[in-house]
Amino acid sequence: MLIPNNLNISKLDLSNKNLTDFPTEIFKYKNLRSINLSNNKIKNIPPKITQLKSLRTLDISYNQLSNVYAKVCDLPNLRILNLNNNKLKSLPTQFGQLKKLISLHIANNQLQNIPKEIFSLSNLRELDISNNSIIEIDNDIEKLTNLRKLWINNLSLNNFPSEKLQNINTLNSLYCFGKINIDKNIDSTFEKLTQIKGNSKQVLLNLINESKIEKLIVEKTIQKPENSIILQKFDKPIKNRIFISYSHKDKVWLERVQVHLKAIKNHLKRDIDVWDDTKLRGGDKWQDEIKKALSESAIAILLISADFLASEFINRSEIPPILENANKNGTKILPVIVSPCLFKKSPLGEYQAMNEPSKALSNISNSEAEGYLVSLTEQVLELID
Repeated sequence: MLIPNNLNISKLDLSNKNLTDFPTEIFKYKNLRSINLSNNKIKNIPPKITQLKSLRTLDISYNQLSNVYAKVCDLPNLRILNLNNNKLKSLPTQFGQLKKLISLHIANNQLQNIPKEIFSLSNLRELDISNNSIIEIDNDIEKLTNLRKLWINNLSLNNFPSEKLQNINTLNSLYCFGKINIDKNIDSTFEKLTQIKGNSKQVLLNLINESKIEKLIVEKTIQKPENSIILQKFDKPIKNRIFISYSHKDKVWLERVQVHLKAIKNHLKRDIDVWDDTKLRGGDKWQDEIKKALSESAIAILLISADFLASEFINRSEIPPILENANKNGTKILPVIVSPCLFKKSPLGEYQAMNEPSKALSNISNSEAEGYLVSLTEQVLELID
């Protein structure tokens, strides 16, 4: 095995070397930040690994590890750990000490559970637990408040924390595809997600919303005197009703949109009903009013900004029913990007915006911004005529 003589190297690639033991010679390279030992036959990681205090990336996937000793968790700067495709049956609880870890891949092992301590890794952005013997995911997963990507392919989960995952606002990619053990008691939501190839995050949100709507309908069941049952159904969207969703920090753009829409009513004599939360008055049951307006609107104008995407209320109470109405009732979604933001990486990114993110209204001239609002108005006219 050829190892460089330069003791100051920061990166070492010893993949595909047919190694049967962890090469102890590397412990003299105190400045190592990245080690790739993938595709070998290594059976354990020696305790001396703690000498590599600068190590940030350790890839020891596709080996024959049957155990990971707690000493691995004494690497204070470790960011990326890849243990995929080994023979691991358990992980040490000390994993919770890896406070700087942002990526953990433990797929294709023999794990039966995930230590709760892993869910305390608040910086974790990627977690892959696919192809293990895990049957449930603890509700504490919602503590991974920076999680972006989660892989849970080819699991047979009987406990799938749907709403806990929904609470992770940063989660934008969820992969569940694969075969399930039909002889086991599989969570119904998870079973549906296993049929989806690719990112199933939006499908999860839709399933959660459908479940909530069904529950709400049941709760609104009215028992008539003659013991017959009538279900109160949601109103069908009204063709000329428009709902505007926005962050209060973008009120200046709301006012410009209101002006353009008012021109439709006053000068083109079209009967339109525009609703936004400025219509609320003191004493109104505002949550009920918003729900009613959302369910009745055939057009939803979204004024997209970083503040909009960061709003917990909008993401919890407005976006889900808007998407639900779009899927079930054909509500037309018209996003307008009012300031630079991660629109295309959000769940709304699949919808065609009136303007490109590079042409956010706050970044262009007033006349060009007004031109986009005219285009928005023309689009509304086409939809109501």
